[in-house]
Amino acid sequence: MAARARPRRTDPQAETPGELIDRLVRLPAPAHLAARRKLCRLPREAVEQPLIAALAAAGHWATITRLLTTAADVGGASLQEAVVVMTAGRGSRCSMAIRALAAFEEPDPWAPLLALLHARRRLRAARMAAEALAAKYGAAAITEVVSAARMADGRLDDAMVRPLTKLGGPAAMVDRIVANTRMDDAARVAALVAMASLHRRYARFDVQRHLDRRAPSSREAAQTAEAFRRYATLGRAVAAPIGDLLVRPAMQSPTTQPDRLLRAADAPEETEVAEEGGLRGLFSRLGRLLRGG
Repeated sequence: MAARARPRRTDPQAETPGELIDRLVRLPAPAHLAARRKLCRLPREAVEQPLIAALAAAGHWATITRLLTTAADVGGASLQEAVVVMTAGRGSRCSMAIRALAAFEEPDPWAPLLALLHARRRLRAARMAAEALAAKYGAAAITEVVSAARMADGRLDDAMVRPLTKLGGPAAMVDRIVANTRMDDAARVAALVAMASLHRRYARFDVQRHLDRRAPSSREAAQTAEAFRRYATLGRAVAAPIGDLLVRPAMQSPTTQPDRLLRAADAPEETEVAEEGGLRGLFSRLGRLLRGG
């Protein structure tokens, strides 16, 4: 009696993207991972449209999560755009989309995450974007997050800047800023200045001294130390030029550094107070005496 022939196995590569997506959303964990791996090995152009259609039709959170994770793994501008559209949703759908957006490697999600960060009318989405930026880009996100977190009264939104404090204490954060290859010297100085806004312990930290200690063993630290020293000694631009005059801050100031000079914020105004009599002239002369002038 002749042996019965075994049925031929289907070649995994012969499965269509639609069939793999069906297995991805239907199979229990972790069996669905095999379908995801096969989808990621297929040509991107063959996977994009079926995945976008599945995302538009998905309703259950577990299905959405699997599709979003696969979309981030596959990458591409079309899938990223579909995920960005999903961030306009509400609740968990928005948060899942922001996490998936941050997981993209190609194209770089920096720009769409920044757009979400500065969307002031959607505070919850902005806070989630701040968390995603801090987790993905580290020190490179400090300046943008601090800028977006600044409220009308000058204070910072604690929930928005909290992810930045997870990058470490003052010394660790300075080291992260120096080591971040995404930043040039100007961006590093801006991040160091923004860092001081996070908390008193960051504001009190002597950034210049720490950079100077690191400079002999690190070329990046030496360049950043010199750039930060130029920023600290030259100070801010003046409203009206007054030559090369540099001034030292009052020695009783708690932020005074012995090697730090500042450029005056405004040009001195010409007054005739010295020639005036009465209380105004008296108060002016007393003020100059108290200031040591």
